[in-house]
Amino acid sequence: ATVTVQVADIATDSAQRDSYFRDSALDVSAFPQATFTLTEPLADAVPSGSGTTEVRADGELTLHGVTKAVRADLQIGLDGDGVAISGTVPITFSDFGVQAPDLGFVKVDDAGAVEFLVHATPAS
Repeated sequence: ATVTVQVADIATDSAQRDSYFRDSALDVSAFPQATFTLTEPLADAVPSGSGTTEVRADGELTLHGVTKAVRADLQIGLDGDGVAISGTVPITFSDFGVQAPDLGFVKVDDAGAVEFLVHATPAS
């Protein structure tokens, strides 16, 4: 499986932060997409009942033009006509060539996480 995100569509609660994120930190004009690709299939990951299953998924994350091996912690559950998959991928921004903001009075830690929620439905 591969999940691709248009980085310019990522938004927070601050227009100023979004502008810095898109233009300076991630340079979306040069690197418009981020991609996570599983390197191995997830066998028996979908729960059979109404609960969720927690699994670790090995894959590759491409961000800011750099691809690194990562491990995602996933929660998978049935949701209506499909499957809901939420997860977290811990990252170090400098590993992807992204400089964490340092505005003097505010400094952002180099470590963070990519969090996501995907709703997958069967093709008709």
